[in-house]
Amino acid sequence: MHSRISSITSAQVLSVERSQKYKSKPNGLNTVKMLKVASKTYGMSAHDTMKTAEHLYLRGFITYPRTESTTYSGNFNFNEILE
Repeated sequence: MHSRISSITSAQVLSVERSQKYKSKPNGLNTVKMLKVASKTYGMSAHDTMKTAEHLYLRGFITYPRTESTTYSGNFNFNEILE
């Protein structure tokens, strides 16, 4: 697709549609589920998945489970994490 349109120098927008969508918070993943999702979706090994999760966690981008719990603590501040 990119090669077919990369030579085009101009285009015209014919219509724009706007809508609002709301999504509920995601369910927490326990370690086993995280490994399964990463393997099935991205073809990642368990080692690479844990290495990537640790990398993102140490930089403050995500929180990931170190136990087999699938619930967030009552005082988990979603807004602070998103900001």
